[in-house]
Amino acid sequence: MGRRVRVFISLIIFTVSLLLLYNLEQEYQLSDIIKEVKGFSFVELLCAALLTVGSYSLLTLYDFIAVWNIDKEIPYRKIVPISFLGFTFSNTIGFSLLTGTSIRYKFYSELGLSGNKITQIVISCSVTFFLGLFFICGIALVCFPAEQLSALPLPTWLFSLTTVIGIGMLLSVFGYLLMSVLRKKPFNYRGFEITPPLLSVSLRQLLASSLDWIVVGTLFYSLLPAVDNLGYIQVLSIFFVANALGVLAHVPGGIGVFESVVTVALSQYLPVEQILGAIIVYRIIYYIIPFLISLAYFVITIALSNKDKIVKLNTRIAFIRQLLPPLLSISVFSSGLLLLLSVVNPSIIHKYHWLGELVPLPIIEISSIILSVSGVLLLLLSHGLFKRYHNAFELTKKLLLVGMLFIMLKGAEWEISLAIGLVYALMLPCENLFYRKGSVVGIKYSLGWLLSLSAALLLMIWVLFFSYQDVDYDHSLWFTFSPDSHVSRALRGGAIAIFIVLTFAVRYFSSRTQLKSPQLDTPSLKQAMEIVAQSPSSHGYLALVQDKSILFNEDKDAFLMYARAGHCWVVMGDPIGNQHKFDDLLWQFRELCDAYDGWPVFYQVTQKYLPSFLEQGLGLYKLGEEAIVQLDQFDLPSSRYKSLRQSHAKAQREGLSFAVIEASQVRAILPQLEAISSTWLKAKQGREKGFSVGYFSAAYLCSTPMALVYANGELVAFSNIWASAAQVEFSVDLMRYEPKLSSSNIMDFLFTELLLWGKQQGYQRFNLGMAPMSGLTDRALVPFWTKLAKVVYKKGNKFYNFQGLRRYKDKFNPTWEAKYLICYGGLSLPIVVGSLVTLTSRGATGVFKK
Repeated sequence: MGRRVRVFISLIIFTVSLLLLYNLEQEYQLSDIIKEVKGFSFVELLCAALLTVGSYSLLTLYDFIAVWNIDKEIPYRKIVPISFLGFTFSNTIGFSLLTGTSIRYKFYSELGLSGNKITQIVISCSVTFFLGLFFICGIALVCFPAEQLSALPLPTWLFSLTTVIGIGMLLSVFGYLLMSVLRKKPFNYRGFEITPPLLSVSLRQLLASSLDWIVVGTLFYSLLPAVDNLGYIQVLSIFFVANALGVLAHVPGGIGVFESVVTVALSQYLPVEQILGAIIVYRIIYYIIPFLISLAYFVITIALSNKDKIVKLNTRIAFIRQLLPPLLSISVFSSGLLLLLSVVNPSIIHKYHWLGELVPLPIIEISSIILSVSGVLLLLLSHGLFKRYHNAFELTKKLLLVGMLFIMLKGAEWEISLAIGLVYALMLPCENLFYRKGSVVGIKYSLGWLLSLSAALLLMIWVLFFSYQDVDYDHSLWFTFSPDSHVSRALRGGAIAIFIVLTFAVRYFSSRTQLKSPQLDTPSLKQAMEIVAQSPSSHGYLALVQDKSILFNEDKDAFLMYARAGHCWVVMGDPIGNQHKFDDLLWQFRELCDAYDGWPVFYQVTQKYLPSFLEQGLGLYKLGEEAIVQLDQFDLPSSRYKSLRQSHAKAQREGLSFAVIEASQVRAILPQLEAISSTWLKAKQGREKGFSVGYFSAAYLCSTPMALVYANGELVAFSNIWASAAQVEFSVDLMRYEPKLSSSNIMDFLFTELLLWGKQQGYQRFNLGMAPMSGLTDRALVPFWTKLAKVVYKKGNKFYNFQGLRRYKDKFNPTWEAKYLICYGGLSLPIVVGSLVTLTSRGATGVFKK
């Protein structure tokens, strides 16, 4: 819920910013802004470029200070490219967790740093960023007269608090410095164990960040024309406040918020076209150009590092697949928006004077229409790139070439054509990353992408109205064709774009209501079990419980199991079947969730396929660890199993015996099994669970072999066996015994006999199941969940014997495999956990029973 609210708030803030710029008292034309942009001299641009280099040099100190505080052996020259890539990507695109953090994790891990250390570096860089911003902005708010911001659409009482807010920012900075002096012990921050920096390190952070902000502010000041009553300190104060508001608004790059605040505040001293011209050049020089340089550097680096390592590419492909498709998707979205804006933007007249002599008017008119169609299609296809569709990739390449050609025919706008050509060039070596088959027409769009599309359309409409606000509307404009009829071409192009988007919206939302979730039927179950029989994992037998739906891939050689609980669509375990089809299957499931506005949740998944889960932008939460006994290492007579051997011998002396019967023989003893199960449930004062475990069902139990334990010839315990024909892994699920027997004694005997039986049958490993909340001490990558899980693990024995279960399974000397929960985080996490509890308890009433 919090994620959706933030998306809507960002769209509202963006819309308000456009309206604020549109309704400024000064009259200004888009052509005047473009003229201002083109009017910057070479010396001014060179000065701005040098200041940009200075700023990014200071940004590298953020990483250097953090790394130096953790590992002094990594040289500065190796830190510089990592820091540059991280900051250019996160500054321009936003989504720092996906961009800057991912880049740092990849490259710092290659330098030998652990995940915990990389996390500390990321946190340190964030602290350094806000340390300087709060210090500089705090001084600005204390010293800056609030009346100059009175034109902003904010409550008047807020301006009287600017000094208080500034003092609060300064106090937070001094509090951080004081903490560096007074606190020596590590403390937990959102689940991370962080050692407070020394005062000298904190002062370096403050100095580097403050200098960086001053350099960036100076860069912006250098792009403004000199005015007598507008001083350097005054501009810097407005700049810092605008950046702080942009950060607090959670809008990527502060886009819209920064422009609105700066323009409103400075419009008292300068013409609006000069202010917006300076902002555009500032954005290009400080954000766009460094981003394009770093993107090209990143692609070239990855290509060169892997050109002779194609066989080893799988070790790095996870990171590439996680980062490059979203970046290319955003680049294509930007290209589409650029084409639309070029259609509704009045080009400089002199471009058409010589062009009209070379290109016939019909070609110019058709070019405008083709660009409008291409721009909208690129916006729509960009989401197909994000979801790795091959058809979207191929169609996008063709549309980019079309855009490059017709943008020249429309108005000789070679700058836009060059930018689109760069995106095209970056896409060429990335074809293997877009592996999904299927039609681009049926792509399902997320809420965030739909709102991004809405924002792009709003921006196009704003530019259209703003560009021609001095032109009186007349119906004849729609049918005017001449080299100078820019407004007519803009109206026709804008109308075509709106028509395509509306047609898409009608078709998209009407088709959503016709979608149906896959249902579990007998043929589907039979086909799923054929896949499970050849699978190396045993958890696929949970499909026999028939409390989950099954989703097959297109070739029906892989599937996943899921169930719905409220907004949550929960997948149980890893996908099963052909591993080469898992990526496509997971995206197929994601689209199913998007179609019903559901939240994708992956429960008890292993780390083997984590990149495939995480590339969907979900969060990672460790649930515990699963015990796997390697049967080739299981030797009961050895000293490692002394206590187990003694317990097994004692059970045999007491008359316990073991047998395994085939699935076809289970039905004959069902009454005896049901009697044992009912007595066991009554003694435990509980009820049957589900979803992640099976429950007593005749159809379920008669589908698998059964392990039986007898006491002096009387059946006293049973457990069904998950054992596939592949003979890789086997496990047990439903285990019940007579309560009068010792639980430890019967379980020791049953598991020991199962291990001996499985080894004799030729299986490679035995899955003992998961120990919840265990193995969390070495993980610091998860925020609040880790801290809470540790407390539950240590203090929760009153409700569940977490530590005892871990100790019991350790008797079998297993290897431990981490199991994870993959889902949306933040405010959504409690809802996800509640849905999981409801599913495993087989309904809300089961939550309150054992």
